[in-house]
Amino acid sequence: MIIQSQSAKRVILSALADEEMTKILDSVMYHSKSIADITRENNIAHTTCYRKTNWLINEGLVRVDKIIITPEGKKFSLYYSVFKSINVKYESN
Repeated sequence: MIIQSQSAKRVILSALADEEMTKILDSVMYHSKSIADITRENNIAHTTCYRKTNWLINEGLVRVDKIIITPEGKKFSLYYSVFKSINVKYESN
């Protein structure tokens, strides 16, 4: 897929430039995971992980795979990346 939109390009570059967002994208690239799993694997603070995951969702780079309700009534979501790989080619014009 070739992305033509300048705003989509900026969103992708912003996400790749941020260390925590890159960790989140890497973590959910092949398997859906919860915020707790992502924070545990990548040593990211919960609040930072929630904030950056929500940004990635709003920008369309991450999606909710499913919502799980535990027997205790707690609700959590599993997230996945819309990308499996990203190739960048920079050329003049």
